[in-house]
Amino acid sequence: MKHGHFLMALFAWLLWYHPVEYRYPLPVQKDEKGLTKGYHKFHDSWSLEDAFESKKECVDALPRAIKKQKELTQWIEQDDKRKSVLRDIPKTSAIYVELFILREYPADEGGGNFGSSTRLKYWCLPSSTDPRLIGDRD
Repeated sequence: MKHGHFLMALFAWLLWYHPVEYRYPLPVQKDEKGLTKGYHKFHDSWSLEDAFESKKECVDALPRAIKKQKELTQWIEQDDKRKSVLRDIPKTSAIYVELFILREYPADEGGGNFGSSTRLKYWCLPSSTDPRLIGDRD
C-alpha cells in the first residue's frame, strides 16, 4: 500500500500482511530430535494492506483478506500445476489469522527438489505499532 506513513497517522488500526516461507530439501530427512534437516527461513516480509478507524472494522476485514488469499492461492495452483495445501489452523485471535500453504517442488518438475511451507498472517494492529520493528514472536 502506498503512503504508509500517512495512513499510519490518519487511521487508528492497520491491517498488515506477513508471509514467511521456509524451505527444506526433498526427500525429507529428520535429525535425532525429529526436526527436518535443512529447514530454513527463505523469505520474510511485511506489507501494509489497509487502514481503519476502529479495531472492529479491522477485525471484520480479516475474513475478506483470507478469502482473497485463498482465491489467489487457487489461481496459482491452477497456473503452475504443483500440489498445494492451503489450510486454516487454529491460531486465530481478535487480532490475527494464520494460514499455511505447503508445496513440493520435485527436481523432475524443474523445481530443484525442495519443499516449501509458507505461513500467511494478517494482523490488525494499532497504528502506533510497527510490526517490522518488533518482529513476530511465535
